[in-house]
Amino acid sequence: RCGVITITCIYIASFLLSVANMITNSLGWQMQSKEWQNYAIFCAVVGLPLCAAGLFGAIKKRQKFVYAYFVYNAVYALMSVFASIAFLAMSTNGTMSKNFV
Repeated sequence: RCGVITITCIYIASFLLSVANMITNSLGWQMQSKEWQNYAIFCAVVGLPLCAAGLFGAIKKRQKFVYAYFVYNAVYALMSVFASIAFLAMSTNGTMSKNFV
């Protein structure tokens, strides 16, 4: 229970930091390609509510919310692996923006 609460709080803090970067155009947000900006926006929009549901489920001891959070976490990890592979493919093909590199 404490582990789920800790992990969800870390994810929520990182998503909120990501949203703050999107709003203020800081930390290199403007240097990212549109595809990576869309990926970050998608992750924040989907991730914040599901992390909040996981946190709620862990605090109130509702297992269905925690299971939904774990399924989201597994899908997010798999999606991050595919995004990393796509990033490496883009960098080796030279299709990445020169401003990004």
